[in-house]
Amino acid sequence: MTRSSPLLARAESSPTRLLDDVGDLIRGVSYKPQDIRPGPGPDAVALLRATNIQDGSLLTHDVLYVDCHRVTEIQRLHRWDVLIAMSSGSTLAVGKLAQLPDDWNGSFGAFCAVLRPRSNIIDPQYFGFVVQSGRFRERIELLAQGTNIKNLSKHHLLGFPFKLPPIEEQRRIVRILATIQRSKRAAADVLRSVQKLKVAFKRHFLEQQLRAVTPVHLGDLKGIIETGPFGSQLHASEYAEDGIRVLNPMHLCENGVNPGAKPVFISEETAARLVRHRLQDGDVVVPRRGDLSRYVLIRGNLVGDLCGTGSIKVRLNDERISPAYFALYFGSEPAQAYLRDAATGSIMPNISPNVLERMPIAIPSRTAQDQAVQGWEAIDGIERASALRLGRLDLVFSKSLALLLGEGS
Repeated sequence: MTRSSPLLARAESSPTRLLDDVGDLIRGVSYKPQDIRPGPGPDAVALLRATNIQDGSLLTHDVLYVDCHRVTEIQRLHRWDVLIAMSSGSTLAVGKLAQLPDDWNGSFGAFCAVLRPRSNIIDPQYFGFVVQSGRFRERIELLAQGTNIKNLSKHHLLGFPFKLPPIEEQRRIVRILATIQRSKRAAADVLRSVQKLKVAFKRHFLEQQLRAVTPVHLGDLKGIIETGPFGSQLHASEYAEDGIRVLNPMHLCENGVNPGAKPVFISEETAARLVRHRLQDGDVVVPRRGDLSRYVLIRGNLVGDLCGTGSIKVRLNDERISPAYFALYFGSEPAQAYLRDAATGSIMPNISPNVLERMPIAIPSRTAQDQAVQGWEAIDGIERASALRLGRLDLVFSKSLALLLGEGS
């Protein structure tokens, strides 16, 4: 599909309409505590709330039940209704939405509203794609009101302009976008399954090891555990645009470097002064504070980076344990449970090298360690590939959505 295709040309030349021309907004159900019912029954109606809107889909299994007399006929959900969060303390939460793809007997709460397409004017699925567009989300982010509570108004939503091609053209567009969307959802299902497998693998293996092996303290192993340079040794003013990369806590994620964190560098001269903090192959870098579940095993292009302020370097030189196994163990629930208990700080948890030295660690045979690491890395590779595929499909969908709705690229 090229920019010069007839379908795209017709989309761009279609007349502009407002959502108010093709749909209606219905406010949600207001209720009091005494209106809540314990479960389904002849006098109860299932009620969806903003928490039921997750990743562009509606979760209909965790619902509230309210007195049926609180719900008007127009507030009962129809197939192809779009449920949208109208009010929230979070800018990210307000405006999140999902379309109801099937008939469902229920209603929705007062902090939500429904955008209901008029099917005699617009294809209901085309309507759903219009409100998933990047331009619609940008409008919501721009117009959300309130100092502490973010709110949307009827005017914000129904005043949105969009291209409305003839109905047959809408249906052709829907078929294309729905195909991509199905691929996206299938990729998301695969990614969730792999993530569950990772959790199950780690729990199963490490629980077995804890039962079979007497733990030792990390400090009993040969190696070095030390913090990165203090602020008096490395000032923020010494950070540079390029040079030697610095791994601060914000750069760490689960056994990797956070791709969303802005990289930080220092000059070769500064790195030479801080040479003891340069990282070697097999080092494991963990945070001193904040989210203690993050860590990275130093390999490949990470070798030679600097252990940053706020990070701790663990360099093991003990034949009983492989660094890769320690990295895997650090992210496990037994290790994380110990860190939660041992950390100080009421607002932000903090640990020190001494805390790490006292951490108990189950060390199986090197063969068992290697098997665990190989299994984990295989699953981790599948997860990364699945996430990459989903990201690419997200990009294809968003670009196709913009082009087919006549919004350009």
